[in-house]
Amino acid sequence: MEVLSFLSVPGSKRGLSMFQTYHQGLTYVALFHYAVDANGQINGLPDQSLINQAHAYGVGVLLVLSNFVGTQFNPYIMRTILRYEDVQERLLGNLLTLLQTYNLDGVNLDLENMFAADRTLFSKFVTKLAGRVRRLGKLVTISVPAKLQDEPEAHWRGAFDYAAISQAVDRVVLMTYEEHWAASQPGPVASIPWVNGVLVYATGKINPAKLLLGIPLYGYDWPLNQTPGKSVTYTQAGMLAAQYGAKIQWDGVMQSPHFTYTDTQGTVHHVWYENVSSVQAKVALGQRYGISGIAVWDMKLSFPQFWQYIIGNIVVIKPQLNP
Repeated sequence: MEVLSFLSVPGSKRGLSMFQTYHQGLTYVALFHYAVDANGQINGLPDQSLINQAHAYGVGVLLVLSNFVGTQFNPYIMRTILRYEDVQERLLGNLLTLLQTYNLDGVNLDLENMFAADRTLFSKFVTKLAGRVRRLGKLVTISVPAKLQDEPEAHWRGAFDYAAISQAVDRVVLMTYEEHWAASQPGPVASIPWVNGVLVYATGKINPAKLLLGIPLYGYDWPLNQTPGKSVTYTQAGMLAAQYGAKIQWDGVMQSPHFTYTDTQGTVHHVWYENVSSVQAKVALGQRYGISGIAVWDMKLSFPQFWQYIIGNIVVIKPQLNP
């Protein structure tokens, strides 16, 4: 099974430490993120020493190309790129130069929050980009929002034509998380029934051998006073439960741990998060569909027990790296 993990750069000391400690559990590390702008420029330069270190570990390195700027994914940047040939060519030239100069093994496209009306243009752009990158012998992966059916006019999801995109790329990362999110009602980030529904739809459009199932290593703590929840890691959730004497429960249908506690202000909180058992359930589900592997979000959120499970129970495929 292939295991890809995103690594936020720069500045994630915990993520880098986890990578250095548990690299044997990885096929690829994807460096998040290198932002594109409306002129076709790519902001930031990869860390050559990190790339060399990964290669010494036998781990492939992908550059994450994204329209995430400031605090959000910017749809107007992508609209400009998709509609102007000269901007596309400049972007592709800059991308190919980066991939070759830094001996990167490929790219992950994390282009989100696009206008649904740009769906066809986006599929054509992905096809063009993939053709150029693959001619260099590099891997092309793309992250796509999870969906249960095709909704061409839907916000966020509509621009992604699973069938058209998947024909052009090597791997498709299903972002099977945010079933419940900070501003939603409390619930699991990625319950097994929901993930199964996503896989049913996705495998009907995409060759399962191209699929990587997104594995979230976080959850949310929702105060029941109408304010948004805050993200929590496995470690933070455990500390909260211990601090307030909460009993951690297991939902056998959702295949997810959760608990309730009351803070010092008297506010009741509901916490849903991920642990080794919930991850194991998702990995087993993906294997039943014959998918290629998993994509972990992300290294800085991960915890030793997770990697010990991966290394101890999964035969992790190593990539063919260019010299």
